[in-house]
Amino acid sequence: MTRLYKVSEVARMLNVHRVTVLRWICDKKIKAIRIGKLWMIPEEEIRRLLGGRRDDVAALYVRASSRDQKEDLETQIKNS
Repeated sequence: MTRLYKVSEVARMLNVHRVTVLRWICDKKIKAIRIGKLWMIPEEEIRRLLGGRRDDVAALYVRASSRDQKEDLETQIKNS
């Protein structure tokens, strides 16, 4: 039997508001099961949602317009 999560638990995992999760359920972006008045989301669905997400990747943008700013660029790289 698969584990089911409450909307608030899923919202916390995805770092979104619980209303957003409810909206995704209504828009059929997330598969969910209604049990009484509660919506429950299966663990497989959470895995699907988190599958493409990578928290270990960062983007870095630095701009240096001239040779005079080369020292500034090196300082920015050291501080990032």
